[in-house]
Amino acid sequence: MFSIKHKSAHVTKLYLNRSLVLGSLAGLTILFLLGAAAYAHLGDIPQVDARVGGLKAASFPKGNESAALRLAVNETGITAVTAEQLRTANFRFDTLSPATISLSRNGDAVPFLVKETATGSALYFYAQAITNTLEAPAIYLLQSGEGLAMAQLKSPPSGKGTSYGTHWYRWEENSSLLTQTNSDDIWFGPLLLAPHAWKLSLDTIRPTNGPGSLTIQLWSSTQDIPDPDHHVAVALNGRSLTNWYWDGIREETIELDIPQDTFAATADKLLTIDMPGATGATGEALYLDWIQLAYESELTTRYGQVLFGSSADNLLVHDTSKQMLIFDISNAAAPTNLYDYVYLENQVAFAGTGSNR
Repeated sequence: MFSIKHKSAHVTKLYLNRSLVLGSLAGLTILFLLGAAAYAHLGDIPQVDARVGGLKAASFPKGNESAALRLAVNETGITAVTAEQLRTANFRFDTLSPATISLSRNGDAVPFLVKETATGSALYFYAQAITNTLEAPAIYLLQSGEGLAMAQLKSPPSGKGTSYGTHWYRWEENSSLLTQTNSDDIWFGPLLLAPHAWKLSLDTIRPTNGPGSLTIQLWSSTQDIPDPDHHVAVALNGRSLTNWYWDGIREETIELDIPQDTFAATADKLLTIDMPGATGATGEALYLDWIQLAYESELTTRYGQVLFGSSADNLLVHDTSKQMLIFDISNAAAPTNLYDYVYLENQVAFAGTGSNR
């Protein structure tokens, strides 16, 4: 998995000025972390009245200096913290370096990269959020001491790269608490009662006409004599994908292939989950948990941050700048900074894995 980040002189933002590309060559689901989603805080310690570019800063006091900072993360992805932000939070250090600063989560070392910008240095790391509302947010501890440097790898392209890859869209709404389920995450989305058609607009995605896949996770909360006693009809852009039947109170996963040209029929991109209420059951009820859509799209930073996956040997990303950082995040616990890529006329080419490992 790769993350591409542009360096900028505007270091007062958690993310520097240009956009970030997250690439998933391993085909895993990786969500993008927006800059404002990371901030520093400290339980019962008095809050420092300071905000710098989305970084809400407080610290463990040690005299007049900070012995440690807690970084609370609400979304998953690569994030960055500048040296200026750390000093504003009263975290003192001689050099922003893994030799003198450590980053950890739950006692496990988290690798990070330090890069210089026009106005100072910045620390980059891969953050993983907690989606269970009762346990969120995820806390990363930054403190003095020897840390773990992120691995680095040369990635020059060996030939012409592909400009298309698999992108992901994920919907999840933690609005309903269901303690009776057997799920590890007991937070679910809305309750749907048959007959009802629930619709989700997909206007934010920019797919090609290529194939894709759709996964719907839900919890059926009713049971009756008819078998099956649950039925949903799933359609994408008005095109029927399945009539799905199952029985009983349980967690249900619907996995579907999206045929070629499904997105070509209309400019209005819409997912419909219809509960006709025709099973003969006296009532049908379900809770949506999450929805994930994989689709083909162009590799470009024209619209900002991009998430993609590919098994190609070489990749070509359009509408970029020369000042970039690229991260392979296929292994979430050990991301790698890729360098020695090729930049030419607002395009960046670099080597992929060539496999779906």
